[in-house]
Amino acid sequence: MNEQESYCSNCGHKLGPGAEFCSECGQRVAQPQVQQQQPQPSQQPATPAQPQQQPQAASSSNPAIWIGVGIFAFLVIVLVIAAVGGLWLFSARAPQTSQPATVQATEQAAEAEVATVPATTEEAATPAATVTPAPAAPVAAPVPAPPAQVTVPNVIGLSSGDAADRLANIGGFQIIYNPSRYSDQYAKGAIIAQNPRGGAVVRPGDVVYIVEGLGPAPAPPPRRVAAPKPRRTVSGGQGELAAYTRTRRVTNGDLNYRSNWECTLIRNEIYARHGRPFNNRQIRAWFMGQSWYQPTSNFSESWLSSVEKRNAEFIANYQKRTYGTPATRP
Repeated sequence: MNEQESYCSNCGHKLGPGAEFCSECGQRVAQPQVQQQQPQPSQQPATPAQPQQQPQAASSSNPAIWIGVGIFAFLVIVLVIAAVGGLWLFSARAPQTSQPATVQATEQAAEAEVATVPATTEEAATPAATVTPAPAAPVAAPVPAPPAQVTVPNVIGLSSGDAADRLANIGGFQIIYNPSRYSDQYAKGAIIAQNPRGGAVVRPGDVVYIVEGLGPAPAPPPRRVAAPKPRRTVSGGQGELAAYTRTRRVTNGDLNYRSNWECTLIRNEIYARHGRPFNNRQIRAWFMGQSWYQPTSNFSESWLSSVEKRNAEFIANYQKRTYGTPATRP
């Protein structure tokens, strides 16, 4: 048998037999320490014991193998439990879904006997479908009787006491008095209104509202009319400066050719017609010289008409715009 071929561990070149160095790269070749004996052709090769024991030792010391074995065992247990549970459920449902053959046969025989019994005359005339008893009809609840009703009496015109007695005796009504009011048709103390009205149909004991009259309304007190205030109007006479101030509105054209003193006299002439006394000596002396002027102590500006009031104010404003201040002397 040929010797085992060897190769250089550095460059992979094939080595010759017994070579100590690689002829290609010069790398020293490691020689095997122990030469394995080749079995003789006539002898049976012995089974090595050590190689068989090494895998067992390796497998016994490897934790991954034990983990795999545990997982496999767990899965087997789960499958067994599931199979047992399925068999138990199937056996528990079997009596509900199926019946023994003997029970079915007994029921079929009983049905056959019932079918062979001859029907009576009434049963023969009635279809088979009507033999089945109809379901019992539900019992209707008792209908409550309608409540009793009474007619409300008409108590308008009766006294308050008679109306209350009549309403209580006829229907036991509850009475509520609304505020009283005057009525020219009924005397004091009589019922003048009710709700519900007479003739209405209601339940006994309902509320009836009534109104007690106060009699005819008293006459209103006489209206007091204030006495008219005394009014003194003096008509103008000879020497009146501007008689138009009592009838129409004064304009700027009426005053443009007048002096400041004349404007003062025209403005106070409006008051002098009604008897106003003047404190200014110059103004008083002027009007005291007029025959139509008659002063009075109870003078009131309310005696002036709206036109006269407007003209007096217009002339005063004209004097302020034109002359700065109204004149008090000639």
